[in-house]
Order: sequence, then structure tokens, then C-alpha cells
Amino acid sequence: SLQDEWNNVVGNWAGGSYVPGETYEMHLSYQSPLLGERSFPMVVTQQLAGREPCRRGAAPNSAAPNSCVRLLQTSRVGDPAFTRATSAFVRKTVGGEVSVDQAEVVKTVEVIADPETLLPYRTAVKETKTFVVSAKGEAPRSSVETRETVTTYAY
Repeated sequence: SLQDEWNNVVGNWAGGSYVPGETYEMHLSYQSPLLGERSFPMVVTQQLAGREPCRRGAAPNSAAPNSCVRLLQTSRVGDPAFTRATSAFVRKTVGGEVSVDQAEVVKTVEVIADPETLLPYRTAVKETKTFVVSAKGEAPRSSVETRETVTTYAY
């Protein structure tokens, strides 16, 4: 629903007061359905990165040329317990000869939104999953999977 989408995109910002350029850090929990009911430490940072036009390429409005705000949120999961749980899942799935030596998930969300209503005009989401995997008798290999989406809203 539209409400769910709004909550996912800007809900974390609602009700907050932010100083432009200052980074705020929170320590939350992360759960992955693939890894069961366990929770893992997740570090989340938020930043009001500045003001800019609500729409890219739009003619500047002389009354309010930079009437939207650019909000950045980054979450990171990658502690040793997450790596061990990921390794156990991989061994169970593909066999005991493979292990994950390092696992990290980083997700960055950039939102261009109206500062009063938090109505989003553009969102860019980038999620990067990095793994270092070892198989018996082989050198460790790195795997990086990145998924990016950009959404533009027209009102």
C-alpha cells in the first residue's frame, strides 16, 4: 500500500529534528528470514545532507529554488555473529566443505523530500552484500552483489 511505501521510505525520519550535515547514529537489530529468529547488531546512520530542488532538471523556482531536503540513511550488518550464522546457513544449503569467512550487508537510502510533509519526490536505494567464501582446498573468494533502484514520484 502507499502507506507502507511511505513508512519504508521516510517513516524513520518523521518527527525528528536534524541539523544539516550532522550524522546521527543508532544501534538497532537486524533479522533475516533465512537465518531464523536470531537478531544481529545493525548500525544505522542518518543525515540531513542539504537542500536541493524537488525535481531534477526542473527550472528553479525563484521563490524556493531548493525547497526539498536530501536525506541519507545507511544501515550496516556485519558483525562476527552474523558471519557465523551466514556460514552455518551456507554449509547447510550447499554442504560442509564451504564456509563464509566474512559477511556484510550495507544499505543506503537517499530521499529527496518536502521538509514539512516528507512527501518523497525521488528515492535511490543501494544494497550491497559482500561475502568472503572459502571452500576446502581453495583460496578464499570475494563475492559482491549490488542492487540499486531509483524511484521518481510525480504529483
